[in-house]
Amino acid sequence: MKTNTMKRIISLLLCAVLLFCCGAAAFAAEDKTPVIVVSGMGSREMTVHDTGKRAFPPATGNIVKGVFLGLGPILSAILFGKGILFDKYGADAIYGMFSDLACDEDGKSVKQIDSVLFPDSVDHYRGVFESESKNECGFVRAVADAHGWENTYFFNYDWRMSPIDIAQDLNEMINFVKEKHGVRQVSLFAMSMGGCVLNAYLAQYGSSSLKTAVYASTAFLGVEMVSALLSGKLFLNTQAILQYFVPFLQSANLSALAKIFGVAYNAAEKDGMDTVNGIMARTIAAVKDPMYQKIFRDTFARFPGVWSFVPAAEYEECKAYSKNYTTVSDAFWEKADQMIAIQKDTQNMIEKARSAGTNIYIVGAYGFAGIPVSEAYVNHTDMLIDTHLMTGNCAVAPFGKTLADVGYTTGGGCGNKSHDHLSTDGVIDASVGLLPEHTWIVKGMSHVEFAYDHETSDLGVWMVTSEKPVDIHTDARYPQFTELDRKTGKLVSLTANVTVPTDETPADQTFFQKIEAFFQSLLARLQGLLR
Repeated sequence: MKTNTMKRIISLLLCAVLLFCCGAAAFAAEDKTPVIVVSGMGSREMTVHDTGKRAFPPATGNIVKGVFLGLGPILSAILFGKGILFDKYGADAIYGMFSDLACDEDGKSVKQIDSVLFPDSVDHYRGVFESESKNECGFVRAVADAHGWENTYFFNYDWRMSPIDIAQDLNEMINFVKEKHGVRQVSLFAMSMGGCVLNAYLAQYGSSSLKTAVYASTAFLGVEMVSALLSGKLFLNTQAILQYFVPFLQSANLSALAKIFGVAYNAAEKDGMDTVNGIMARTIAAVKDPMYQKIFRDTFARFPGVWSFVPAAEYEECKAYSKNYTTVSDAFWEKADQMIAIQKDTQNMIEKARSAGTNIYIVGAYGFAGIPVSEAYVNHTDMLIDTHLMTGNCAVAPFGKTLADVGYTTGGGCGNKSHDHLSTDGVIDASVGLLPEHTWIVKGMSHVEFAYDHETSDLGVWMVTSEKPVDIHTDARYPQFTELDRKTGKLVSLTANVTVPTDETPADQTFFQKIEAFFQSLLARLQGLLR
């Protein structure tokens, strides 16, 4: 009799524990803020609606045709300094690679182009993301594994369009996620062009729906190469080309080829290779007009999204020059003007969002020279975007130099004299950036290289999923300056007096996770007593 009574008591306790565990699990689920990863330019394929043909990246057939038909005219321009063949044949062949993406004078697509969209959590698209390891999709997988596939979303879009329009679609997704999860806020991890979209979102909708927003390798303050291209300031020389490719080859572990390029670079730096540089200048002069008038006319010059990459200081010059090779409507310029006004207001928007309680973080990279098509090749970049722009105007030395080499005096802009915001290699001073205490900068990380198997993705996951505010002093694993060891995927500190721990430090459990763990343990013991 006593035994039966005891079993009844234990059964009642077991039921109570089960009910509590279910409740604790529900509370724990609510404790997780859903994360939306906002993609950059061209992270997924775009196709022509009627035919299914790939429009971007260009279809292989279009690339082969463009290279085959365009190579001869380009070689002719190099050898003879004449652009007649390029004008007649080469420009049209290259344009054919991008013709499916053409837009009209209002910036609207001539053809119906389909972008791959993911309207629900990535749990519905595991087949897409489970094998991804690089860039945006690799990072989505990392977030999903750490934070829950049902709590992770991926926002993709047609990057040709204006971020102002794209932000409207993002707002719809945010509202959908909030309603689905029964939460007031979500967290955004915006990558590359996603920073422009995030800016446009903040300008139109404010930050009340955002718990955390991360600008990760973004073009939110522009890209100097884009302004050079749109204003006709093309530039090529041997030093620019070799300076760009030597670190790239080294990072790809092509050491033998890197040494050959390195020898050539030293020679170019020593005597300038004036003859080769002269040929390059002559070639640009020969192909420039047909390139703009036949290739750029209704492609890149009419993509509203591309105009959001222009730094505000160069915008009017780019706008004036574009009238030499394309025509767009007043409505087009109205939206482009609006994006530049938003860019100029970035600091104010960020301060307003932070004051309202939204966590704003910036992640940038350096260690690569600028793309060798403009004089911005002297800048540190992540292979694409200028470091000083993606980090919110931190002070950055020219590539190959330190701040001391150019006579820079530390800014001390964070207001706390005890804080050292200078990288130990002397290249960057973050104290003068937009967010000195909330900016992380990784040397040797290429554009959006938040790879699934690199600690760069751990850094991103940590900041965007943290339920508490973090800064550059919160976790020794993630100091302000680090360097990516590409062989191991590990981060090495470039921050004074900080050594990145080599062992794994388990994340702190939340309050509800601790309670759930306790009752799970109790549940196991009660089940044992009933056996």
